[in-house]
Amino acid sequence: WHDWSSDVCSSDLEAGDAAQLYTQTLAVLDMSIEQEVEVAISPNVHGELRIHACGRAEALRQFRNLLELYRSEALAQRAADIAG
Repeated sequence: WHDWSSDVCSSDLEAGDAAQLYTQTLAVLDMSIEQEVEVAISPNVHGELRIHACGRAEALRQFRNLLELYRSEALAQRAADIAG
């Protein structure tokens, strides 16, 4: 077992690194959502498998939306702090 929390903290990230990580995270989420939707609409998928794929796609979409909301709130707070 390894405690990764001590290896990297948010203060270690440069602004560009954090922005790149955020962009990459959204790209992975978008790809995952697309894959789950593809499974859900596949004519070969039926019943509970389809329902679960829909549920996973929706959960991923909601998580992505929350990330965007929290980021915009954090950026607004940072701008307010800088403005004084």
